[in-house]
Amino acid sequence: MESLYWIGVLANAVMFIVHLIRLPFTLNSVQARNLEAIGMRLSWATIAPQPIEPNELENFNLKKRSLKAAKLILFHSVVALTSWLNIALTVIALLEWCFLIATTPREIRAAQWRMKHIRYTAEDFIHQLFIVSGLPESRREEWITEQMNEVKQRLDDLAEGQLHLALRNYWAEIETILGPGSRRLAECEPFFDQCWDKKITLYELKRKISDLLNTQMAV
Repeated sequence: MESLYWIGVLANAVMFIVHLIRLPFTLNSVQARNLEAIGMRLSWATIAPQPIEPNELENFNLKKRSLKAAKLILFHSVVALTSWLNIALTVIALLEWCFLIATTPREIRAAQWRMKHIRYTAEDFIHQLFIVSGLPESRREEWITEQMNEVKQRLDDLAEGQLHLALRNYWAEIETILGPGSRRLAECEPFFDQCWDKKITLYELKRKISDLLNTQMAV
């Protein structure tokens, strides 16, 4: 009986290793790129689509990624100890998935395949999502307009998050060069404020800072 339990644990461990091997390919697949076009991504743990949060941009570093990976490994280690219970649940989920595939209309299955294998623009991808939603054709324009508005807002939030992250990194770089609390650093601060308020672009900010530093060095 005990050996049967450990066989189940080993089977769970093998399933997790297979998941880890597939993960990099899944997260860099055509489907993942299509989701990124509308401000979404695939979850590490469940491979389910989810919105990209602006604060995730700041967490994109080795320490945070390593912590997330450690949590994922810990979770699956605990799951592995459930032995055959988890395997039974996995089999049930697989049978349910097969049933859904078998009962899904051909048009929807075709759209799902295209979303995973063909690169789309954000708008074209939303049109495929409408097909998958199974909503009546009369709601197409209304639904697509709503989704595009959500996508625009999501992408705007991400762009703002990327800008703020770039500004913080650039400020740290300039602060290292000029020294914390220095007079020259204080002269740079108004330009950073302008870029934060979107009155100038990041390119214009860097050009202004470069001109300012060159002038100061000449003096």
